[in-house]
Amino acid sequence: MSERSGAEALQDLKTRFAAFTSACSHDLLTTARNIAVLCELLTESGASE
Repeated sequence: MSERSGAEALQDLKTRFAAFTSACSHDLLTTARNIAVLCELLTESGASE
């Protein structure tokens, strides 16, 4: 098994980091959307009064 070059290791790290940040972004957007829907439901039901 040959050792990877520094450039290959860096590219692999960049690819893995991009996948990680994409997953985090998706999870945060889903949570934000759910909170917005909950706030809208609470407003419509008059629970904020």
